[in-house]
Amino acid sequence: MKKVIFGFIATILCVLPFTVNAAEKVKVYIFSKDGCTYCEKQNDYLKGLEGYNKTFEVVDIQIYDSNWKQTSNYELANKVVQGFNKTGISEDTLNLQGTPTVIISDVYAKTAYNANLESIINEVVKNGDKDIVGCYKDGKTDCLDHLMTASSNVTCKTEGVGGIIAMIIIFSLATLGISVAVSMYNKRQILEAINAASKKSKK
Repeated sequence: MKKVIFGFIATILCVLPFTVNAAEKVKVYIFSKDGCTYCEKQNDYLKGLEGYNKTFEVVDIQIYDSNWKQTSNYELANKVVQGFNKTGISEDTLNLQGTPTVIISDVYAKTAYNANLESIINEVVKNGDKDIVGCYKDGKTDCLDHLMTASSNVTCKTEGVGGIIAMIIIFSLATLGISVAVSMYNKRQILEAINAASKKSKK
């Protein structure tokens, strides 16, 4: 009985420390080239959206200079692109031969100008930003593993609004589970007491 209760408490403790502030802005990354017309257009489109600098921010990372010479940011961009290509999330194979390449959390990655990104950004604002580029920048290599394997394991990680909702659901289920377990334990004790009293009366 104690093990069951401790199990529920451990689940709650697992979830609580990893919730992320829902007010944190989503990062929309643009891998760009100096002088790239479509990169500038992509920036202008994003900065014209209502949520710009409120719910999301644009992070422009220049990977080529004006002569198509790779900058120090190219290696990071290449890691991100290779990671996404392994997942198959993009309909087309991503490459860095052209710009811009736009990355939004773990839901959008394309090497093309796109003037229909608002709904995608709003989805990430609602569900939480995985910040894949930031993950690779931190030197991690498992940033997109969750897209490559459908894991049934429960992990101690929740993010953004979706994470908070998940925490509330888990907490509610844990509380209900504890209540049911305690109730069953009490009923068993009562039944045992009744049986013991019945045996004594028969004697």
